[in-house]
Amino acid sequence: MYNFKPAAIKRRRFLGNTWIAAAAVTGVALSPRIGAGQTHAADRSGSENAGKGVLNQPQVPCDPSLPWPENGVTSEMSVGEIRQIASINPFPYYYPTLIRLTPGAEYRFSADGSWADGTITASPDGWLAFILEAGARLPFRRLFLLCGSVGRTDRRIFAIGSGRVWKAPATDQMPQDRQLYLFPNDWKVKLLYKNNREIPDKPLHVTVRRLS
Repeated sequence: MYNFKPAAIKRRRFLGNTWIAAAAVTGVALSPRIGAGQTHAADRSGSENAGKGVLNQPQVPCDPSLPWPENGVTSEMSVGEIRQIASINPFPYYYPTLIRLTPGAEYRFSADGSWADGTITASPDGWLAFILEAGARLPFRRLFLLCGSVGRTDRRIFAIGSGRVWKAPATDQMPQDRQLYLFPNDWKVKLLYKNNREIPDKPLHVTVRRLS
């Protein structure tokens, strides 16, 4: 939320990542900040994840004009399925997971690693900011607390932190866009997300398991 950088510098740095070059060659959307020699945990081969319960995400086309694979194909999880989302980037206001939530289903979230709010490093449980928390998207909860939303709207947001069990809304309470998005609990002004960044040596990652 501090130490602003010009948007042009931020955009040039973000769009210069090797994941865009790799996606342009392969036609497959890679997670932001993942290089050509790496893969998203949910995109690795079935042989590597054999017996671990990690299912492959569908391969989706990537539009290089977008800063992350917003045009991806979402899919629902089956009961008992586990998906791992590696290296959550705190820069987007809504970070897409390609998980389409099932109305009334229960999910278990667990998260580890860290991300940074300017010069402040935080875990998925965020950092204590006292009165500053009043202006957060989830008011009076820690800043940079890992949160989720049902669709690209703050009307259906919920706290996750380092772990919790959460039940999706019923069908009549679900928005048309049922994709799960993740984000840090920062201030509501989108401009203040521009100095949010990942921690390369220990990125924040999330594991989602559908329970029912």
